[in-house]
Amino acid sequence: MSSSPSRRMSAREFRAFIEGLGERGEQLAARVQNATPGEVPQLEREFKEWESQAAAAESETERRIKMDEQLRKVPRGTGGPATVTREQSIYSPDERTSFVRDLAFQGSDPAAAERLQRHQREMRDLSSADASAGAFAPPLHLQDEWAEFARASRVYANQVRSTPLGGVGMQVTIPRVTGGTSTSTQSENSQVSETDATTDEITVNVRTIAGQQDLSRQALERSEPGLDRVIFADLAASYAATLDQQVLNGNGSAPNVEGVLQNSNVNSVTYNDADPTVAELYPKIAEAVNLVHAGRLLPPDSIFMHPRRWAFMLKALDTSDRPLVVPSGNGQNQVAATGQPAAEGLVGNLMGLPVFVDPNIPTNLGTGNNEDAIIVSRTADGLLMEESQAPRTRVFESVGSDTLTVRLQVFGYVAYTSQRHSKAHAKITGSGLTDPFA
Repeated sequence: MSSSPSRRMSAREFRAFIEGLGERGEQLAARVQNATPGEVPQLEREFKEWESQAAAAESETERRIKMDEQLRKVPRGTGGPATVTREQSIYSPDERTSFVRDLAFQGSDPAAAERLQRHQREMRDLSSADASAGAFAPPLHLQDEWAEFARASRVYANQVRSTPLGGVGMQVTIPRVTGGTSTSTQSENSQVSETDATTDEITVNVRTIAGQQDLSRQALERSEPGLDRVIFADLAASYAATLDQQVLNGNGSAPNVEGVLQNSNVNSVTYNDADPTVAELYPKIAEAVNLVHAGRLLPPDSIFMHPRRWAFMLKALDTSDRPLVVPSGNGQNQVAATGQPAAEGLVGNLMGLPVFVDPNIPTNLGTGNNEDAIIVSRTADGLLMEESQAPRTRVFESVGSDTLTVRLQVFGYVAYTSQRHSKAHAKITGSGLTDPFA
């Protein structure tokens, strides 16, 4: 497939280009679902390239439509020139039109309603969008800003196996085999081993994550740059952080998810120490790794800890004042290896496993409310179900109409369980994980 659409393409060639672009978008979306941390930068580059090609294709489509319209206006037998103009994307960052303002005023402003409908048609060309009940898919440039907003993101949730949440129901039932069949050696004419498999079901509750802010109509209409970008960026970032916190440590009681740390059936390692050191913590992590091996009979694939715990390991020195965690793993007898500095996400490796730091791991555990936790996990055995368009956006103009107040809202439905294979996870807790910098 050509890297970009050309004006020289025939109608058939251009149609093939659009079809190939759609197929590539679907392939990229599928790859994201199972991407490893090391693949993410390359996928981000490929997505940016795809979005650039999609924008170019949209521009070329508009040009061809307008050219056809102009040509139809030229009387037969004349050679009158046709003037072709190019229309910007409706909610481009360079445009003064605002996605949220149009959502708010679509009832009273026909032009706003018309722009939203055109935007919905654009979004359906690139992805699925739900326009029911006043919910709209946000424009691509707003989605980009959400991803880049500075706040703790969903590190653990992004590593867990993810699948789309069904469109109906407030519970998900997952079958599970709890006891297996059997085989054994058999003598001639003797009874063959026979054991019936036993099963049960896991019931996972669908939970709602939502947030909103009321805003004066004046601020919404007359802010420059649009205040909608700031507010919805923060609401979406808060949504992501709340989802990650729930998957990690939700207590399971309505309206909360049951997080992996609250699953009483996961492997547990206690590290109590009044004067903790990396040398004493290291065997505890090895014990957690072994518990996953023994309980799941498959290896874990990741280690998660709070940034302060990784920093605790980074500052540790041996008896010759040499760091125990060194860059790139080139040292001798090092405990772990560190990669590029990061406030969250992949930071290095330990015992052959990638280490992720997640600021949403709680730091108020234990009797003193000052302990964090370390999680060793086979992330493919967890299951996170969420809507493909989450978080959805809504704007309500009528709730504060007597004071010219507009309500901006985001929401989404999620379900998570670590109980498919509880022994695929191990948590390390105890007084040895208090704040190392206090």
